[in-house]
Amino acid sequence: MSLMGSLALDNPRVLFVSNFAEMVGGGEHSLLDLIATLRGRVEPILTVPAEGEVARRGRALGIPIAIVPQPPIGWRALGGIVAWLKAVRALKPDLIHANGSRSAFYAGIVGQRRKIPVLWHCRIADLDPRLDPILLKILTGIIANSHATARRFGPRPPIPVTVVHNGFDLAHCREEVEAIPRPEKGRVILAVARLSPSKRIEYLVDGFLALQERFPNDHLWIVGDDDPAEVPYAQATREKSRPLGERVRWVGSVADVRPWYRAADWLALPSRREAFGRVVVEAMALGVPVLAFAQGGVPEIVRQGVDGVLVEQDGLEPWIAGLERVLTLEETERAALGAAARERSESFSLQATGSGVLDVYRQLLKVRV
Repeated sequence: MSLMGSLALDNPRVLFVSNFAEMVGGGEHSLLDLIATLRGRVEPILTVPAEGEVARRGRALGIPIAIVPQPPIGWRALGGIVAWLKAVRALKPDLIHANGSRSAFYAGIVGQRRKIPVLWHCRIADLDPRLDPILLKILTGIIANSHATARRFGPRPPIPVTVVHNGFDLAHCREEVEAIPRPEKGRVILAVARLSPSKRIEYLVDGFLALQERFPNDHLWIVGDDDPAEVPYAQATREKSRPLGERVRWVGSVADVRPWYRAADWLALPSRREAFGRVVVEAMALGVPVLAFAQGGVPEIVRQGVDGVLVEQDGLEPWIAGLERVLTLEETERAALGAAARERSESFSLQATGSGVLDVYRQLLKVRV
């Protein structure tokens, strides 16, 4: 059976809506990957609020781009609604797929007016008490990127909420690239995250400080840029790491993270509540086991003691205990976890995600016709 199956419309025109003009995080990568996967099965158009990296990458994929503003929701929203009415009237989509809450707001209002089904692809597990009740009234359906995200909408949401895990280009993840040179001694614990309080990179620094006498040769590498809204946090975390000297490496943003995964022994993710965890699957695809909290969507990916280590209780002390556990594992044990992680990553392919999303389209378009 083809990926498309049978939709209510042949080759439906889908208007994909990016919340941001720039590549702010994993959500933008996942959106572009999804569009590339569905192209040929749907007729995609990508709207962005302004010119930027998302539009540039979309054009590189051969996707038509429309610039439609998304002003902050408030007194300026009326101008955005008018612009969206004009755009939808001109573009004539069969379905609108919004990649964020603000884009879902504008798409939902216009979709109701034009009688077009609107789908919100929700990638954040935290409730928005102001906006969520509005969206649940004006949208046709929701895709959640994990069961943890789906729980945001309660046990009986008024519209369908379907879980479709993020998919990845596993072949691209595994392309042969030269690994970053490793230290002469010790293991490498890698974090791939923006420096913001929600990612809790300070837990890694605190853990290395607490265990430095027992594990003096192990290294911490942190790949990711500073959150512009949290500069003091980033500065304080770097300052705290000074006693570790060259054992901690603040890499910053990189164009290709694969060489860093290839050099790592573990990926560490101390986030408080990760809705899914894109970096988790990327690392696992390359055979790198994961240390993370058993929170959010991560336990839907990582199996405790099979392809990673999950810290069951929240807090710094449990995290340090988890870090100590992975640093004491024999290399044969770590390698076995890595092999299982690589196999587990096969469950998160772009093809599986595309099939799941098309199933949702099929249901929404049947409702319409």
